[in-house]
Amino acid sequence: DYVSFGILRPVVQFTLTTSGINEGTTPALIEISLNYPVTQTVTVNPTVHTESTATGGGVDYTFADGVAMFPAGSSSTNLSVAIVDDAIQELDETIKIDLSTPSQGITLGNDSTYTLTIHDNDASRYIDYTVSSSSGNENQSLAYLTIRVDQVDNSNPTLVDYTVSGGTATNGQDYFQIGRAHV
Repeated sequence: DYVSFGILRPVVQFTLTTSGINEGTTPALIEISLNYPVTQTVTVNPTVHTESTATGGGVDYTFADGVAMFPAGSSSTNLSVAIVDDAIQELDETIKIDLSTPSQGITLGNDSTYTLTIHDNDASRYIDYTVSSSSGNENQSLAYLTIRVDQVDNSNPTLVDYTVSGGTATNGQDYFQIGRAHV
């Protein structure tokens, strides 16, 4: 005859350790799980990690460090991160969240750091001249060059710096360059 005893250790950790979300899609729900439901309320503290490249406080996202709670009998809970849809063209940004300080009797699992990547939704704009060269008579007071942009962004006006180069004309004698175009 054999008698076996087993001890179950409740472990809390992130269900997944990474995910991505497009800017403008909100909220991001991040699941934290227990390996099995327990009979008492369980808490764990999620905290934004200093290695995050996204800025909190409503700039790129809104998330307050605090306490995540599992009601008795539950084996999962979600963190909610509000993603801000800014009008800035930028690289992908990350939010790293660490779990710490689980309730007494609960062990922190190996997957206690989560990385959420925010993918920018502001498309690149392309700017070019409508023609590659132009000429004008010396007695003409203004020569106009037309610049076009492929996408208009009313939130972020496009300013283009340019220089005139090549040829035999001299800036200040034969022509005056203005140097900035507003598209």
